[in-house]
Amino acid sequence: MLKLITLLLLLNLFYLFNAANSGCTNTAFKNAEVVCNNYTLSKGNETDILGHLVAIHNAFVNKFLVEQIVKYNISNVWLGAKSDYSEWTGIYQFIDWNDGSEIDYSNFAQYNNTAIAYLQMNATNGKWYPTYDETVQIPFICGLTMNMK
Repeated sequence: MLKLITLLLLLNLFYLFNAANSGCTNTAFKNAEVVCNNYTLSKGNETDILGHLVAIHNAFVNKFLVEQIVKYNISNVWLGAKSDYSEWTGIYQFIDWNDGSEIDYSNFAQYNNTAIAYLQMNATNGKWYPTYDETVQIPFICGLTMNMK
């Protein structure tokens, strides 16, 4: 139930950053995450809204975001995940989103998992493609998650 509530809240809490709607330029992966982190809101000692590059947990949200980026004539956007080396498997894998949630839905295109990679989504097919160069300058989507206590 908590996941469903979070999903419903998130539908209104995505923000697509690109030069056309925000006045900011395309940016590299790490810089995009920093911009999204600036959308963290706190009250007292508790964080109420957490900003990160977007995490996608189902096909509905994936399709919704593809529809949004197509409106702006954008071909690729950063998503909030980078691969980590797994001692157990001996390869680089996408396991968690930047917000700490598990990658429980995937729409990956095939990729080479022998090096660290950063995730972007293609608007043509909605597939997720790893990029091995974190300095690639593209638009990005921030997702805001409500802290439900």
